[in-house]
Amino acid sequence: MTVVGNEALMLIATSIQPSAELPPSHTIYTVTETEWIHIPLTGQVALPKGERQSVEAMLKLRVDALHFYSETYDCSLPWPNVSTFQDKLSNEFVFNKHLIAPFMAVPELVDIPVVLLQGVALTHHLDADGGLSHYTYLLKKSCLNPGTRMNARGLNFQMGTGNEYEAETIIWREILPENGNPRTYKWANVIVRRGSVPLRWQSELRAISEQIRVASESHRNAEWYYFSLVQRYQYFLSQLDHAMTTQPYYAPSIEQQVAATPPPGDTIIMATPKKDEQQALITDVSPVSTTTEMMQRVDPPLVVASASTPNVSQEKGKEPAYESPLPSTVETVASSTAQQKPRVYAVPDGANNGGESAHRRGSASPGLPVFCISLLRLKNNKGEEALNTAFAVSAPRVTQRVQNCLNKFNTSEGSTYKSISLFVKQLDWHAVRKEYGQDEAVKELFVLFQESLPVCGYSSGEFSLDAHDSTKLLSQQLYTTQQGIMRFNCKDSLDRTNIACFYMTVQCLLQMAHSIGLQHVLLNTNNTGNQTPSTGGNKNQSQTSTQQNNQKDYVPWQSLDLTAQEAVAQLNPSILYKLAEAYLIGGDVCAALYTNSPAMWSGGILHAVKGIETTDGTQIEMPKGGGSNLKIALKRHWINWFEDAQRQKALEIWMQYNLDRHLPSVTKGGYNA
Repeated sequence: MTVVGNEALMLIATSIQPSAELPPSHTIYTVTETEWIHIPLTGQVALPKGERQSVEAMLKLRVDALHFYSETYDCSLPWPNVSTFQDKLSNEFVFNKHLIAPFMAVPELVDIPVVLLQGVALTHHLDADGGLSHYTYLLKKSCLNPGTRMNARGLNFQMGTGNEYEAETIIWREILPENGNPRTYKWANVIVRRGSVPLRWQSELRAISEQIRVASESHRNAEWYYFSLVQRYQYFLSQLDHAMTTQPYYAPSIEQQVAATPPPGDTIIMATPKKDEQQALITDVSPVSTTTEMMQRVDPPLVVASASTPNVSQEKGKEPAYESPLPSTVETVASSTAQQKPRVYAVPDGANNGGESAHRRGSASPGLPVFCISLLRLKNNKGEEALNTAFAVSAPRVTQRVQNCLNKFNTSEGSTYKSISLFVKQLDWHAVRKEYGQDEAVKELFVLFQESLPVCGYSSGEFSLDAHDSTKLLSQQLYTTQQGIMRFNCKDSLDRTNIACFYMTVQCLLQMAHSIGLQHVLLNTNNTGNQTPSTGGNKNQSQTSTQQNNQKDYVPWQSLDLTAQEAVAQLNPSILYKLAEAYLIGGDVCAALYTNSPAMWSGGILHAVKGIETTDGTQIEMPKGGGSNLKIALKRHWINWFEDAQRQKALEIWMQYNLDRHLPSVTKGGYNA
């Protein structure tokens, strides 16, 4: 609910649809129809006509089919967590935070509102396992830079990047209780980030094109973006065992820490230091123009008790040890593939010629590896070339600044990440696909995954509940723990990014299936590379024999050496179809929120499904794509010219930004960029 002028506005969901599930019994709903309720207020002054029109634009913002919520699970935090939205809301992913604030301030009313997240929540039941196994896809958009395509580029005043998402792929299997045994759930999860390049840059419209402008100090403030990743994931990755059973402890905000620790005169520099480019903090300087809300991004959940990450041994049939192989020096690693095919990885002048910037800092203390996979053009596009160059050459400076931030502020009890290892890997997706075809482009993408996915890994485990009381946790166990974060970007973080994330998920599912014993469900039993000939006997004996043979022959991440067609052929065709469908829906939702149009280049995902046969030999039905790329491109350009300004104003009013500009008659409040 929000008050504007002489009325209060309340958003009501009039129709919802269950769209996703999480164990043991969490349901996630997608909002399908909404209505704004107008409540007249006495003694208040009506808005002027111009401001009223601005509010009406906000009321027309599309909510239906683009937002989801759960009444029992905090979707704003990664799986698994036992937090509820009453504990503390995430500043980054809760889209209706200011609308529910009046209810949250009254203890008796906290159960009335729901927490809306933008994005997609989907669950597919895997029929091959009698409906006991599930695939859940959660794609949630960051609210820190919520603008439209031409207005939300790179970093903004909250250190949020345009079109930023956190994506989770969760597979889980329910083992029904027998003879008094507990109800057990096995699960595996991988967390990925995607968003525009985390630097300061903008786009300007031209008659039939756009021009990218990269700020001369484009890396300024970028350290706070990566610092926020460290703060968020040091709890949900390195201390995952606590996240499964313990209410998270929320550290003080950065400004609270600054006020408590440095001597008078110290300040956080939100502009480029005058002399030392490697320094993030300077003493005795005039503070810059900023707001308290600017640093609310780094207000993450931390657990009080520290815990070491389980060391997973690498034996035949088991997952590899995810010990970071990163040295304690800053260096550049050249890719052998880059030397053979400079057309793919050639970094523009000013960056290393190896095509992969690996800036490594650390010590005996654990660090968070962050692998940035950039799919920007490396030639024939001056704007993307300039952005790529800035991204690559800024990495060492940003890494040092993040380290300074960690040294200064990451001192709370329970802090586990003492450093960050920032990798920038580059692949000109469009150039390779155009010249050599998509299969070759995916093969080059797998080359980038060979050094990143085994390091980052994924999390998996199991927990058991009382057979008669599903709220009683009996035991829990972690098999593997994700050790790093993969982050994807292209120019808009839409179409190329979506394709790359799809193929990364294919690779992860092939590994996760072995981790929790779902080979017979997720993998293609007709593929001779996955199954040995049947030994006869009944169905259960055959299935058990198949699983044992699959596990015996399993080599972790061996699928990274496969071609695109070989990799997708490893998956059960029905699972591949559902995965493609989920990413097509996710691509359309991301595009609708950012550009008010469908996704482009859907053929990149449809290409993976084309020609795949089901287990009975019939051709798999193709999911529907978004349509003509040219038609969508023209529609986006039209919308950019004639609709984005109004949509941007509506979004800012919704998020309470720049109210003194849009609603000057309303009492001053909200954020002012």
